[in-house]
Amino acid sequence: MRTSQVGTIVGIILAGSAAASASAHGADSADAVDGRWDASLLNNGPAVSFRLDIAGAGPTLKATFYDGFRPYDATTSASFHDGKLVLSAEHYLTTITANLQGGELTGPTVLQGPGYSLKYDFHAVRHVESVATAVNAPSIAGSWEIPLEAPSAKGEKAFRFIVEQHGAEVAASILRVDGDTVGARQRREHYTARRCKYWVFEEAGLPGAFIEFAESEDQAALSAALAGAPEPVIDPARLYQEVEL
Repeated sequence: MRTSQVGTIVGIILAGSAAASASAHGADSADAVDGRWDASLLNNGPAVSFRLDIAGAGPTLKATFYDGFRPYDATTSASFHDGKLVLSAEHYLTTITANLQGGELTGPTVLQGPGYSLKYDFHAVRHVESVATAVNAPSIAGSWEIPLEAPSAKGEKAFRFIVEQHGAEVAASILRVDGDTVGARQRREHYTARRCKYWVFEEAGLPGAFIEFAESEDQAALSAALAGAPEPVIDPARLYQEVEL
């Protein structure tokens, strides 16, 4: 039997800010939250902004999360009652609970797993299309490299700035360049020294975005390797077992 731990980091998106009122909709009607929202998460640092689309009503109500300009994932369940919106993404162990007040959605986002809990502040306002369009907006689309004045504690010497542009609107993400490679080599040495296999895959359409796998036929060895990893693993006890088809 093989057991494996999967870790992934999701790049987040640049979203514009907007303000609007939902007073024209009933407080208990799904119409009050239907549409496109400019959302963000806060946790003792800069806001992580993203696009959130809400549609449907009753059992068909759902929210769609965006990666830049593309729909990325959706909720597994959603409800809206008495001005309270609850969005669940069970595959991420994440629940957003927000109250609609003054045309804005505010509340906590909780990532709840076995043995750990992470909490973020959630805020969203209705998206408003820009009235003015920059006809001669300069093109900055592409992959840019931002050198650091001095290497970071993790060995990073530069960051990659990836920009997608539609007219005057852009979506961007910042990723590590050589720091990821250096860190991955250290993690590979860590896991192989503990009788585990380790792989790193780079997303074909997004250079610099990685997903990592650690695997072992010995569950105890894998658990110990995860618990002592060079960079903290959110939940070392959470393992995946191969399913025979």
